This record gives sequence, C-alpha cells and structure tokens, in this order.
Amino acid sequence: MEQYIPYELPNVSVDRPHAPTNKLAQRKHPVQQALEFHEHMEEKRKYSSMANVYGGHMPIHFEMQKFLVSTPLRLPTIRSSGIAMEILSGADEDIEFEDWLNDPNMSERAVDLHARMERRLGLNSVLPK
Repeated sequence: MEQYIPYELPNVSVDRPHAPTNKLAQRKHPVQQALEFHEHMEEKRKYSSMANVYGGHMPIHFEMQKFLVSTPLRLPTIRSSGIAMEILSGADEDIEFEDWLNDPNMSERAVDLHARMERRLGLNSVLPK
C-alpha cells in the first residue's frame, strides 16, 4: 500500500528568493534573473563552507556584520560610499559599470538638507494657514 504524501506548494520567498511577486511591476530580464540567482546560490555555498570550516556561528556573524554596515549613519545629503559592504560582499575586487560611470558624488545638483531631513523624519506635512 502506498503512503500518502501531501503536495506542498513551494514557498516563493525561500525556494526562489528573486522571483517577482507582481509580474508586471517587477519584470526583470532573464539574464539579470540568472545573475541574481547565481549570486544567491554562490552566497549560500560560501555560507555552507564557512559553517563547515569555522562553525555554525560564522554565517550568522557574517550576516550581522552585513546588517550593521548596510544601515546608513550619515545625513541624507552626505552620500555613503558603501565601501564596508563592498568589502564584506567581495565586490571591491570587481570593476563594474557603476564604479566609473554615473557617479552620484560628481553630480552638480544642489540638495536642500533641511527638506531632506524633514522628509526623512516625517515632518514635511503642510501646516494650516
């Protein structure tokens, strides 16, 4: 007699973390999807090897470091280079398009610090007359 095994729907957020939830709003090129999936699998492989070599705490420690360096601590008008995150992810060794073209630090646009801070703190509501 065969044993009944219930069919489970795949959890999209776990099985395919880069799968779009709204296909029209988040449509990506197939090559971009393949690259993101490859990066995700490479990160999982790296964490697995870290856990095997250094112990199970190392991937958790690494994720904590990535979380800490990913939170911006500067004022909104001062751009952060994100060099710590690049070092942790290994992107500091690659030269990408964003590294030498379209650098936002070289823009000539004037930025209003007070307006940005008000928007960040939720104080930009219109005052009654």
